[in-house]
Amino acid sequence: MKKIVTTLLGAMLCFSVAVVAQVRAVTGKVTDEKGAPVPFASVVETGTQNGATADENGAFLIRIKQGARLTVSATGYEAMTITPSGNTANAVLKASNLQLSEVVVTTALGLKRKSDNLAYSAQGIKGGDLTSTRITDLNTALAGKVSNVQVRTQSAAKLGSQSQIRIRGANSVSSLSNDPLYIVDGTPLDDINFINLDDVADVQVLKGPAAATLYGQRGANGVIMITTQKARRNSMNVNFTSTYSIDKVGRLPNYQNEYSGGSAGAGWQTYNWQAGDPIEWQALDGKRYHTYFDDASWGPKMDGSEYIPWYAWFPGTQYSFKTASLVPQPDNVKNFYNTGQNLLNNISFSKGGSDYTIRLSYTNQSQTGLIPYSKMMRNYLSTQMSYDVSKNLTVSADINFVNQKIYGEFSDTYGNNASGSFNSWFHRDLDTKILRDLR
Repeated sequence: MKKIVTTLLGAMLCFSVAVVAQVRAVTGKVTDEKGAPVPFASVVETGTQNGATADENGAFLIRIKQGARLTVSATGYEAMTITPSGNTANAVLKASNLQLSEVVVTTALGLKRKSDNLAYSAQGIKGGDLTSTRITDLNTALAGKVSNVQVRTQSAAKLGSQSQIRIRGANSVSSLSNDPLYIVDGTPLDDINFINLDDVADVQVLKGPAAATLYGQRGANGVIMITTQKARRNSMNVNFTSTYSIDKVGRLPNYQNEYSGGSAGAGWQTYNWQAGDPIEWQALDGKRYHTYFDDASWGPKMDGSEYIPWYAWFPGTQYSFKTASLVPQPDNVKNFYNTGQNLLNNISFSKGGSDYTIRLSYTNQSQTGLIPYSKMMRNYLSTQMSYDVSKNLTVSADINFVNQKIYGEFSDTYGNNASGSFNSWFHRDLDTKILRDLR
């Protein structure tokens, strides 16, 4: 029995020694052709996941199997495979001849130029980066994505409006407009409402007058060049996207809530019924009221006193010929606005053969505004086609159709409907709920 146990232990010891002998530690150094160390190079046992990283002096230590080889690589150098000599392995890496690809941009008249050959600044953005949040306004989509570009957004209450954009600030104090020139597939476009971001493949912003010399004076404020999407050769694709978003008023002025409608110094007035007045008005005889027709709110203090509200004079409502308490309505402006809703759907079809491409795109936008009863409906339909008549001749066509209907009046003048009317002609005691009931 002892002989058997001794024999087994001896066999296991020999097996263990054999296993240990199959793995060895290899040290080495990675240098370049000039003998300088290559820091943090990657050293991997060829064909495995076993690896190590050289230190800042190019030195490394790795444990590998007997007969294994090492693959050494580093950024900017050609990878190489070496066979260790005993427990040592040094690698001399050659510099890579591969260079970073040249950045090519689209310049005036659709010409392709290397960015480092341009005498002016140009910056490009891919269409996917513009539509990641499904913004319908091109200028707003550019905000924060292009240097030296200022975007002045419009209120969401003004449906169908576009933000204003300035490239490197205002270029003229005498010009009526500092807007850049928009070029879509080589065609100047005045109204950017007709640009559908779902059809945009690439945008190039050409900054400064030198960038737009081929467009003359119109390009003095810079140029925004837009390339639309095209179908790919020998492929077919169908895409559908749908986005729903809401708009809410986020900030309002601070209004006073102490004085009711009326001018400064105009206190209470008393109604005295007289023959000839409507008989129903007798219920209001001797009651007080403030000035209705003055657009300011510096009348009597809103202290809960009994008074005749503006709507009490009209028959046929639950408020007819009744007095009320004069109290402030601190949320009457906030309660005026609706929650805007925006639904945006797009479907596109593209197909390409060996000698042709065609792409069809339809976008429908349905939006209700912050201002009551305001809404917008917009439809985009576009197609891009090309056909190779011969090896040296290609015929192409881009067709765009936009239909838009906007309900509501939006003014930027003294009494604009978004907020100006509240600041000019709105009493602090007006109840928005009653205004809605009696509209």
